[in-house]
Amino acid sequence: FGSPTVFSVDRIRGRWFGVTTPELPNGRLGWVRADPSRFLGGYTDFRIAVDLSDHEARLWRGDELLRRWPVTVGSPATPTPTGRFSVTDVFRGGLNPAYGCCAVALTATQPHLPTGWSGGNRIAFHGTDGALGTDGSTGCLRSRDRDVRALVETVPLGTPVTIRA
Repeated sequence: FGSPTVFSVDRIRGRWFGVTTPELPNGRLGWVRADPSRFLGGYTDFRIAVDLSDHEARLWRGDELLRRWPVTVGSPATPTPTGRFSVTDVFRGGLNPAYGCCAVALTATQPHLPTGWSGGNRIAFHGTDGALGTDGSTGCLRSRDRDVRALVETVPLGTPVTIRA
């Protein structure tokens, strides 16, 4: 989507980093050589945890819970994928009004797109003016605008995101 490429390192094997990327299927890691001449290292204490059965997302900094909020998750036909992902992009505006104020895109992708869907296959947190706490999205994590705005203003690219059933 035009943001700088930032990888969230999920595993380290020798001189290789296992990273999440939307170019691979959910649950697969891409492996890149840990070459200091090609990468700038960084670290974030932030992490996002989503519990699909509770319809809840939580933003953490270290062991401190900063925010929790209700989310609408994927329907049975288009379930939100589970696993370990990361933040790839933040959108502060200019979106289709159906996506609310803003959005936070993840490395997660939707392998079960409905016929005729033209919205792309990437999973994101985005705003909604619809009901929350249901199984009604195409896989995205619909949230109140104020909650997505808090993510946009807080989390850096590469922030780890864990989604569990």
